[in-house]
Amino acid sequence: MFKFHYQVLLLIFLCPVVYCKGLENTLELDLEQARLSRQGQYQVRTQYLSKIGTPVYTNRLILENSPYLLQHAHNPVNWYAWGKEAFDAARRENKPIFLSIGYSTCHWCHVMEAESFDNEEVARILNKYFISIKVDRDLRPDIDGFYIKAALVFSGKAGWPVSSFLTHDSKPFFAASYFSRPDFVDLLEQVQDKWTNDHQFLLKSAIEIYQEIQEQQKVASVADTISPSLIDQTIIKILSSEDKRWGGVDHIPKFPRELILMLLLRKLKTVDYFALSREWEFISRELDALLQGGIYDQVAGGFHRYATDKAWRIPHFEKMLFNQALLVDVYTNAWFYSGDNEYKRIVIETLNYVLNEMRSDKACFYSATDADSENNEGKFYLWHDIDIASLFTPGETDFVRKLYGIRQEGNFNHKNILYLPNGLESVAEANDIDYQILLTKIAGIRQKLYQKRAERIPPFKDKKQIVEWSALMISALANSGLVFNTPEYIRVADQCAEAIWQHAINDQGSSSRLIDSNKSSASATLGDYGHYIQAMLTLYDVTDKDIWLTRSHLIYLQAVRMFQDKKSGSFFNTAFDQNEQFFLRNKDVTDNTIASGNSAMLMAMVMLHQRSGQFVKQSQIKEFISYNASTINQNPIAFIAMLAAVDESLQANIKPVKYAAKGNIKIHAEFRQNKKQLTLTLMISNGWHINSTQPLQSNLIPTTVELVYPTTADLTMQYPDGHLKSLSFSQQELSLYEDELKLTGNIVQPVASNYLLINIRLQACNDKMCLPPETVRIAPIYLD
Repeated sequence: MFKFHYQVLLLIFLCPVVYCKGLENTLELDLEQARLSRQGQYQVRTQYLSKIGTPVYTNRLILENSPYLLQHAHNPVNWYAWGKEAFDAARRENKPIFLSIGYSTCHWCHVMEAESFDNEEVARILNKYFISIKVDRDLRPDIDGFYIKAALVFSGKAGWPVSSFLTHDSKPFFAASYFSRPDFVDLLEQVQDKWTNDHQFLLKSAIEIYQEIQEQQKVASVADTISPSLIDQTIIKILSSEDKRWGGVDHIPKFPRELILMLLLRKLKTVDYFALSREWEFISRELDALLQGGIYDQVAGGFHRYATDKAWRIPHFEKMLFNQALLVDVYTNAWFYSGDNEYKRIVIETLNYVLNEMRSDKACFYSATDADSENNEGKFYLWHDIDIASLFTPGETDFVRKLYGIRQEGNFNHKNILYLPNGLESVAEANDIDYQILLTKIAGIRQKLYQKRAERIPPFKDKKQIVEWSALMISALANSGLVFNTPEYIRVADQCAEAIWQHAINDQGSSSRLIDSNKSSASATLGDYGHYIQAMLTLYDVTDKDIWLTRSHLIYLQAVRMFQDKKSGSFFNTAFDQNEQFFLRNKDVTDNTIASGNSAMLMAMVMLHQRSGQFVKQSQIKEFISYNASTINQNPIAFIAMLAAVDESLQANIKPVKYAAKGNIKIHAEFRQNKKQLTLTLMISNGWHINSTQPLQSNLIPTTVELVYPTTADLTMQYPDGHLKSLSFSQQELSLYEDELKLTGNIVQPVASNYLLINIRLQACNDKMCLPPETVRIAPIYLD
């Protein structure tokens, strides 16, 4: 008792005035204790401070771990986190629910906070007539996705913050996005009046909206397959939407369409596609415009979220981890096909940015940096012409101005966003300088700009480490490490994958959404599982560590237990939660910036099947595709990642690492350009073999290697002698290859392209059976 009274007296001395009345209330005591325990761990964002600088208001969000929710912990609004407590309060007090969904680096979320949520007049209305709930989009993409759909139903458009009004059972009767303070106050008064005087109308509207969203998510049962021609038809539709002047899809604001670019890159499988296709024109035009635009941080590397103009020069300045990961993958694959020096530069610079500024001490990656600094959008990234003149000599200043399109009057609010009016290879040619020498010169310029910019107050960094987004970066690092022969990238990817295993996966094999040593965050979504499985399998490809294949299978089995609908073979996006039965659990397969959970899981299943046919059967993949086929056939443009996964199930993407014999043979291809030497390494599982190039029996399929592209070159292979061995199914000796096999060959004519296509023809057998002959198409990495 004495201890309690001492604590109360201490808090009376320290606490904000508003909560000093009735401090014996357990909630108020808990909130103030939480505030005190977190001092210095988060930024207090409010205009209402006491004379000693402490926040006047503290609400339930102080008990949460989300950086976004903590940003609102000192609003005068009596916020709840999403959960049973909030809905029980709404029922008990018979109030409608106001739901606000956003994220910590969202510019318009900050604007609405400053105008409305950190305003006592607005808070008075919300607290008196509503139960107010805050949701972090990044932690609960399932909730966000549902109410985004509601906003689309109401207005045909949606964005953040999502502002929704709900019944007591979570059904929305109105949903939209940002409101200015006057409009928001007017809306609150209208909703309150309707709730009081026309309650049944709102309930009826909520049921109708709920049913419409359910209808959208129903799966038709007409088609049971997806034709390969559907992908070609979808690509034709994509190409017709291109902005042929500036690249990308012709729509403002302009987002990088990473999933579209990756689908197009998948289709570049022949010389005709590679050299002449409209697909390549679309890809290269967008990638060139992105790397030259202001959407790319020309000083530190890394991409901003989107551009507000056609030319990609004026960005919305936030940076998201998933954009960096997806675009690194796109540029890596584009370089793999084209050898464009600029694409390699962008990969290296972007990964340097991620490793220097987005990597955590837990070995994974922070989620985002804000668009705003010092309450001004983009202030950190903008330059006055005089800033440039103060950093460089007159001659250097003139070069920098021309290089980055700097004008005295500015190009954005009287300041300058740096961009490249001309590509660097064109700059090198115009200045009669070698491209590599130009890069060295620009590196010095960028270093000076970086150091000067570091003196400014940087944007807020959201240090959440989300499993799904870090998994995307693992895959990007691993692929880039392989393609560019950079072991450091692979090492970092390996460390992050291990950190997820240690800090997000519990003893039962379930994952949290965040990489947190307490494993106490929101539960993982299907997307977390699907992308983490893909990341581990990518590491298995590039490291030869069997542990990643084993773990990926374990996580897949857990995902099946938690998410799979046993009736259809498809997956729910969230696991069943006894405490959230009031919320719609869906199997939405729509792809957005990131592949949907179902698309990610289908790709994970296909990859598992390729690497070990015993883990996932082809019949399971077909069942999954069949269930979703009608939905995808109706509007394929909405399911780009799903189409890529379907395509992967039909024909594996051409990469430097491929699999044969249901995963029992792993093939790695490399080409040493200086020696014009091709090396194929085949790792054949114990108990399996392939026939040698010269089998002793005429009815057996020999192992052969053929150069498919370029057609102007010739490949001369050197095959080792086979190992003579007798097996139980044959009375004759056989000439076989087993264990590890290296096949080498020489390209006897110069190869101008960066891209080789190789076919490997083989037939795999064990002591009991032979698999059908197969041809594996592979593209080797280039080594100096």
